[in-house]
Amino acid sequence: MNFFRLYVLLFVCIGIFSCSEKNDYKNISNLELKLRMANTEDSNDSLKIKANASELMTAYQQYVIQNPDSIMSSEFLCRAGGIAEGYLKNQKEALQIYESVIEKYPESQAEMLALNRLGYIHRYHLQEPEKASKYYQTFIQKYPFTAQSMQVRLILDSIQKETSNK
Repeated sequence: MNFFRLYVLLFVCIGIFSCSEKNDYKNISNLELKLRMANTEDSNDSLKIKANASELMTAYQQYVIQNPDSIMSSEFLCRAGGIAEGYLKNQKEALQIYESVIEKYPESQAEMLALNRLGYIHRYHLQEPEKASKYYQTFIQKYPFTAQSMQVRLILDSIQKETSNK
């Protein structure tokens, strides 16, 4: 009898944990929809939009914590950085999130985006062209033959011209 109970308990636990990632996707999809709806229907209600954005950012981060090896984790972490940067105007948090992408998901599409966003934030939001240059140079060193590398080279040239004129 005890063996049977243990077996049933094990079966239930496996069922719960195997469905959790699927449930997380559904929750994230619902939160993304909720944010899109708030953007269209409540475009003047910035508090509601920020609350929805914050909730979605937290869901992305929780997903990554619970599923660090999932194919979607690096993507969701970048999306969380985009929310911090765009909706919440929290550049410090965005920097931390993008740095964690580089640390946790090197050699990935997400790392390419994170390096680019880190350069952008340092250049345009924080007025730190030297730090921006470091991220852009890292991008070019790691991904020299990508479609984005030419654009990053142009940005680096522009930064060098700006800093040499000062």
